[in-house]
Amino acid sequence: MKRRSFVYFVIAIVVGAATLWSAALYLSPSQKEPADRVSANLADKASANVPPGCSGDSIGASASGAALDILSEADLPTDPGVAALKAEAQNRADTSARCAKIALLQSQYADAAKHFAQAAAALPPGEEYDRARLLYLDQEASALMSQGSQFGDNAAAASGITRYRKLLEMKSRERAPLDWAETQNNLGNSLTRLGARESGTTRLEEAVDAYRAALSERTRERVPLQWAETQNNLGLALWRLGERESGTARLEQAVEAYRAALTERVRERVPPQWAETQNNLGIALWRLGERERGTVRLEEAVEAYRAALTERTRERVPLQWATTQNNLGLALRSLGARENATAKLEEAVAAFREALKESTRERVPLGWANHQSNLGAALQSLGERDSGTALLEEAVAAYREALKERTRERAPLDWAATQYALGTALTRLGERESGTARLEEAVEAYRAALTERTPERAPQQWGITQKNLDAALKLLEERRR
Repeated sequence: MKRRSFVYFVIAIVVGAATLWSAALYLSPSQKEPADRVSANLADKASANVPPGCSGDSIGASASGAALDILSEADLPTDPGVAALKAEAQNRADTSARCAKIALLQSQYADAAKHFAQAAAALPPGEEYDRARLLYLDQEASALMSQGSQFGDNAAAASGITRYRKLLEMKSRERAPLDWAETQNNLGNSLTRLGARESGTTRLEEAVDAYRAALSERTRERVPLQWAETQNNLGLALWRLGERESGTARLEQAVEAYRAALTERVRERVPPQWAETQNNLGIALWRLGERERGTVRLEEAVEAYRAALTERTRERVPLQWATTQNNLGLALRSLGARENATAKLEEAVAAFREALKESTRERVPLGWANHQSNLGAALQSLGERDSGTALLEEAVAAYREALKERTRERAPLDWAATQYALGTALTRLGERESGTARLEEAVEAYRAALTERTPERAPQQWGITQKNLDAALKLLEERRR
């Protein structure tokens, strides 16, 4: 009896202190713009109903967990006090989960991940809570993935991958095959997004493996739409790999995966997903078209993007609309490069400027940087066909804007590609000007690009960059004589 009284005394202190601490904490308003207008409205409404304790650390959850550990050691499973403490722990988990959902609405993904982790930790031990615990851990991993994707936070993205791998150890393929397959699919998504920013291909290869593992359970006969989702995601990883190879095999496989997905992702049944896959199909066709002499693939890419835009409207999904506008601009630029007229290039510039209306630096910094770089390339193509320097000056300005977010630490290959593009634009300007300043800047940009474009890592890009550097140095030497 004395032991029981002592246990409740300790529990009262621990849980009481946690309650007082939580009551003194409130969620700080977000300084980041939400992902779209709908989220902005929801975030404003949510801010007025923030539960106390949302800005705190895991003291509340840890206190409940410590108290439950004490109960476990006291061996009082049937005592009414146990039920009361479990209810307290459940309430704390519910509060943390609500805080997490509010953080998601405000695009505070790192905070959301923390709260979901606290919710999982706060739940009492026992099989009856395992399902809820796994759900919170899934949501934590998803929030980390969003933080990495939207804000270029590679550490968060890597943490998300670690969480998904841990979840696969906790989930049984035999007992819940579709749940296991969903986690494999999500792991693949995380690996693809982080792998796209890294110079190697290991994560992308792992993503392909994860998607194919998911497809072993997510069959077309059993779950047709989930099968199509994973086929779409597999196509994305294969496309990323294909971009880094000189051949076209991976790109052809990506097109095949996207076309498979579209057999179930039909517009009448799932219009947003149909539009997503049309957009992705356009990307793979565009890359294939760039490696072929004709224009058939490029024209198919433009057709796929314009199909996607019939559903991806600016009013309905502004960021997805912006992404597809950007992709349409890329295909139009490639077509324009093969024509004597400038109409397609002018359409490309217009498409990139449209994309930047919604993909702002504050909202999606890496997306904004991508669009700025693409705008620079289109302006440069136009500028090379014009006798003046105004368009080339605009191209240089766009590239430099892109480099404000496309840092070497965050996305080394994209940073190197933009440094190379900047070098080419500066060289063209240098050719048209009498001084040496632009050529010196071009040499500096090429040399920066070569720190990532090495013979071992990217032999083709290294060769092209080295050739341009040599030409710029030769011109600079002649100019200085």
